[in-house]
Amino acid sequence: ATTINSVEIEYNVIGGPVKNYTWNGVIEPMMSSEVILPVAFPGFWYTTLTTKIFEAKILKVNGVKDNYNENDQAQTSFTLAKEMNFADPLQIRLKTNLHGEQQKR
Repeated sequence: ATTINSVEIEYNVIGGPVKNYTWNGVIEPMMSSEVILPVAFPGFWYTTLTTKIFEAKILKVNGVKDNYNENDQAQTSFTLAKEMNFADPLQIRLKTNLHGEQQKR
């Protein structure tokens, strides 16, 4: 078993743009690590397909293509979250009472 120092990952929502990300770190044999894939814009999640399926594929480990590709990809379906309408932004109104001594510490 070999320590993993880098993983090249390809990911997308089927029907949408494909992104690549290289994770760097240390994963010892028989251990795991959480990898957060960057998504720069909300449109990444939108496609014209009715069923939304996110997929991720491991392309390389430590710079080398994996010899055993049976466990190199995963897919999951998801439902889009409701999107905030930025034309009508969230508004928060605060009003102080001029009695700072009432503030809890």
